[in-house]
Amino acid sequence: MKKCIFCGKTETDFDKNNIFTEEHIIPQSLGNETLKLFNVCKRCNSGLGTYVDNYFVNNMFVKMIRQNLGLKGQSGVIPNAFTEGKNKDGHRIRVDENFHPTLVPHIEQSGNTIKINAPSKKTAKKMIQKKFSRLNIPEK
Repeated sequence: MKKCIFCGKTETDFDKNNIFTEEHIIPQSLGNETLKLFNVCKRCNSGLGTYVDNYFVNNMFVKMIRQNLGLKGQSGVIPNAFTEGKNKDGHRIRVDENFHPTLVPHIEQSGNTIKINAPSKKTAKKMIQKKFSRLNIPEK
């Protein structure tokens, strides 16, 4: 009789929705297709994926290695370790798949002065309309 190596429950302890599943000893997103266990229940396997594997494989340093080796994640996409960061002024920067950085649009408010950093006038107008709406300030 199978027994979950984490919670210790056996096949008779589970309903048909919580069955034994395939557990990759080394996460699949790190290239593992062969090192697997089959005596882990669905609940424990899900918890490991959420609370252990996810944090590990999405760590910036691990992402850099995965990106360099071309190891795709569950979504089938090679991760970009440098997708988001901050510049010297503390503003968020996003980097696309070709490593081109762009400043994330933002609004700075100091007293009655509002400064908008946006890629276009159209985007800036939408941002200021939203800001004024939140502050209950008429658009005019």
